[in-house]
Amino acid sequence: MGGTDRSTSLRSDERSTSLKSVFHIPEIGVPLHRNTHKPTLILVTHGHDDHFAPEAVAFVETPTTRIVVPESMESEVPGAIGLANGETATIDGVTVEAIPMYNIRRGLESGGPFHLRGEGNGYVVTVGGERLYVAGGTQCVPEVPALEGLDL
Repeated sequence: MGGTDRSTSLRSDERSTSLKSVFHIPEIGVPLHRNTHKPTLILVTHGHDDHFAPEAVAFVETPTTRIVVPESMESEVPGAIGLANGETATIDGVTVEAIPMYNIRRGLESGGPFHLRGEGNGYVVTVGGERLYVAGGTQCVPEVPALEGLDL
C-alpha cells in the first residue's frame, strides 16, 4: 500500500493535488478554512452526521464539482450521482467503484449494527493509474479483504 505521505490524501479536508483531481470527503467537525482547495469530486460514504456535513459540501462545492453518494442518499443531495453497492461510475476520467460499507457486530443499544448493509458505500477510486480505497464507516467485512490491487 502507499506511503504515509499519501495516506491522508482522501481523508476529511486533505486533498491529492498530485493526481490532477481534488477529492473531499465531508465530515462533521472538520475545520473549514478560507484556503481549502475546491474539489472536483466529493465522495459521501453515508448520511450519518459524523460522515456527511452539508455545510462542508456547500463550503467547498463549485458549479463544476461532482458529488457521489450512496444510492440511498441521491434524493438528499441535488445533482449527486447515486451509486448502489457494486456499481461503478467514471467521472472526468476518475473511476469510482461503490464498495459495501456496513457493520456485522452490533453497535446500537437495540442490538443491531450501526451501519446497515446497502445504506452506505466505501469507494475504490482509480485515478492516475492508482487504486485508492476509502472505507467510510465499515467494519472489516468480507468485501474489504477481498479488494485487490489497491495502492492506498
